[in-house]
Amino acid sequence: MTTHPVAPRTLDELSDLVTPYAVRIAATLRLADHMATGHTTIGDLAEASGTRPRPLTALLEYLSRRGLFTRKSAQEYGLNEEAERLRDDHPGGLRFRLDLTEVGSHVETAHLGYVDFARHDATAASAYEAHYGTDLWTALATDPALAASWDRFMSGVTRIATDQVVTRFDWTRHKHLVDVGGGSGTLLRAVLAAHPHLAGTLVEIAPAAAAARKALRENKLDQRATVAEQSFFDALPDDGDVYLLTQVLHDWDDSDAVRILHRCAEAAGSDGRVLVVERLPHLNADGLQTSWMDLRMLTLFGGGERTEEQYRTLIAEAGMSLDLTQVVSAGALGGEMVLLECSVHA
Repeated sequence: MTTHPVAPRTLDELSDLVTPYAVRIAATLRLADHMATGHTTIGDLAEASGTRPRPLTALLEYLSRRGLFTRKSAQEYGLNEEAERLRDDHPGGLRFRLDLTEVGSHVETAHLGYVDFARHDATAASAYEAHYGTDLWTALATDPALAASWDRFMSGVTRIATDQVVTRFDWTRHKHLVDVGGGSGTLLRAVLAAHPHLAGTLVEIAPAAAAARKALRENKLDQRATVAEQSFFDALPDDGDVYLLTQVLHDWDDSDAVRILHRCAEAAGSDGRVLVVERLPHLNADGLQTSWMDLRMLTLFGGGERTEEQYRTLIAEAGMSLDLTQVVSAGALGGEMVLLECSVHA
């Protein structure tokens, strides 16, 4: 797959931080939600958002001149099509991802550690670790608020492929799904709800495991599904006949990705299947990645996006064969999201 080069932009545009932070401030203050409920004048909007009129006016004036929000008068602003995307109930989930108090902005700050991470004498495994002094998984394990925000973030990401995974894979061939590293079980719950014959197991560490138990109970699926609170680097429950990894492998380097795949193959056995849902990057004419997600994964985890052939190699190293590739979300976030169906070598 190839893409055309992006039209060049000026260095001033590429290096601007004022605009992206202004958008994030508007998202954090929930200005679009307040406007949607009728608070459009500066006075009403300032009261609703808990801000002072002067900085609020400066923010809205700046953003409206850049096409976000509509300026009705010097004292009134409203929503336009782009601003509607900042409403909390918008299906794109953009407001949450841009909120400065949530995990999306927290992980973006890791770019400040990229210089140290990239140097020849770097010791950190990721830019996140170089900046924060610990890896993201440790941070999530020790900060419940950050972990809850991360879980909500990942649930939103998982929903991008949920409908397609639920409907495009032939679940009638299987009896027990093991969702490995499935967060609070967004995808597992959707599969179980759509296919009542299936049982399920979610493999997760704390605190996501507790959130998954709660969600299964609230959705009345706890009689058909259990949660195994453990690492996916350890031996997995072996009662499943299909094992699912959704956007797990791109968080890890090749050696760890093979370890995770091997654990799935070991548990699935020769009669089972292993499903990998990941995003394949766009490649330019030279075969190089053009995906911003690759840079993001490298920054956060030292991982990255991989091509189908690279996944095929890792899958083979784990003792499996890649039998089928299905596109489940074309063009999502810069590349095709695919489902890779793998069989275990006898």
